[in-house]
Amino acid sequence: MVNEKRPPSPLPPPPPSPRPLFPLREILRAVVLKIVKSEGEIHGLSVYEKVKEKYGIEIPKPVIYRTLRSLEADGFLVSRWKVEESGPAKRMYRITDEGEEYLKHVIERIRKMIKLIEKLVK
Repeated sequence: MVNEKRPPSPLPPPPPSPRPLFPLREILRAVVLKIVKSEGEIHGLSVYEKVKEKYGIEIPKPVIYRTLRSLEADGFLVSRWKVEESGPAKRMYRITDEGEEYLKHVIERIRKMIKLIEKLVK
């Protein structure tokens, strides 16, 4: 009788990567909305600078502009072009009522997450 070796049984698949408790994308959207709300009306480069100044993080400019466009597409921001006598036209953003409601909702979710994290690290 020939002693045949069986191929090793395949390993089980790795567990799925855990999803973040709170998606970073939503936090960035809240940060951008909060800045636009506090400024009343603001253009993209100023949003980038305020994120850096107020929150101490440097988000790449293309990500800021993509977030602004996404928030506008979702109805949370509106924009208009501001043309000055000198310099290029600037797209100015303003928060909508829907944007304010969304911001309240996200901030409430963040508060709940903070409470959960505080309990976890005790």
